[in-house]
Amino acid sequence: MFVTSNVSKNNEIRYSLPPKPPYGGQDIRFFGDTKLCSKDECVIEVMNNKNLLKIECDLLNGDEWELVDDSKNVYSCFENEVFDISGSVKTILLRKTSSSTLDKFSLLPAYPNPFNPTTNIQFYLSETPDNILLNIFDINGSLVQTLLNEKLNKGHHNVKWNARGQSSGIYFLKLETDGFIQIEKLMLIK
Repeated sequence: MFVTSNVSKNNEIRYSLPPKPPYGGQDIRFFGDTKLCSKDECVIEVMNNKNLLKIECDLLNGDEWELVDDSKNVYSCFENEVFDISGSVKTILLRKTSSSTLDKFSLLPAYPNPFNPTTNIQFYLSETPDNILLNIFDINGSLVQTLLNEKLNKGHHNVKWNARGQSSGIYFLKLETDGFIQIEKLMLIK
């Protein structure tokens, strides 16, 4: 699929796709039966058999985009990012972002969530902080595990939490660095 504003109206037909396959088939395309997005915001339609979707962002001109699935999870595309998105989504909004709207640090939604026994934790650093602290707390606020306590380079990072040995229930993930704190609720179901 392509995102560009450099295609003339006369050449847009070259990016047209045939009709969608019958129910049960797999297909990903922009709304309007095309593989071209020529605006700052486009809807991606997904036909899938609930397999995990692997989406790769390959940005050539330094633009910043984000993907928003139909559960309102937001995935920021910086440089060459790869995301795993739930296979149950039906639509994904692709929209251009401006630098002023991006946080220096962003914690993306953990996937899967609920989970058993592992989940992926993704976050983005737009600059190199002094230290990253990534902790898991139980429902009572007690520290369960420290996943990270180190200096990391800027960019996209992925950490897996294996909760084998933990009880089913609600946990809290806390990302903390240089005055920035973000917390996400996780649910372990066994």
